[in-house]
Amino acid sequence: MDGYTAIASYYDVLSFDEFSKHCVLYLDQLLSAVGFEGDTILDLACGTGTAAILLAKQGYQVTGLDISAPMIKIARNKAKKKNLRIKFSCQDIRQMKFTQKFDLATCFFDAMNHLYTYRDFAQGCRNVGKALKPGGLFIFDLNTEFGLKTHWNNQRTEQRKKDLRSIFISSYSKKKKFATVNATLYIKEMNRIEKITAQFANRAYTAEQVHRALRNAGLTPVAEYDCFTLVPPSKSSSRIMYIARKK
Repeated sequence: MDGYTAIASYYDVLSFDEFSKHCVLYLDQLLSAVGFEGDTILDLACGTGTAAILLAKQGYQVTGLDISAPMIKIARNKAKKKNLRIKFSCQDIRQMKFTQKFDLATCFFDAMNHLYTYRDFAQGCRNVGKALKPGGLFIFDLNTEFGLKTHWNNQRTEQRKKDLRSIFISSYSKKKKFATVNATLYIKEMNRIEKITAQFANRAYTAEQVHRALRNAGLTPVAEYDCFTLVPPSKSSSRIMYIARKK
């Protein structure tokens, strides 16, 4: 069982959906900056559907994709409650196939860092390229090596929310450029406590690797920003938002 499947029922309770909300607000700035005109969006690694739902509310025709079936189920239920028509598909970005072509593909919350080998990362980019219309955009964020070394190395966070206690312990391997987070959730139910464990990981990619994968996928890098700004990234950027356009 992958980490997100394990914690799917508690993802929003843990407030992980807040990042998606910030990304949708930020996306408006990015689309204005590049002069985007289109109405179909493929939201990759959509999780519990927060970004897809917000984008659908803005009038976009949205398709959400995620590898986790429980996450997709939650996303569908959330959209149904809001009477929104959103297509959700349980697929792996490395093997995804769509007959429809999209104006924009998004991939938020460092989901592309979850592709642990460069081969998988490049394959994901190729599949995005195939899913986009000519001139379509791919917008995604990545944790940088600096960010992983700074924020994921030997870190421990703990929070309590009602009957849920969560502990996250992270580590970083400089040699492998690989960060790992071990999560433990304790859920109080009636007279017992349920324990859930999950593991998440991030692989750091250099800008050169990212650009090469994009170009090989027929995607031209258009811009990159220190995430949540319109300022070019620096050596101390923890997260970078990339924008690429299909030729």
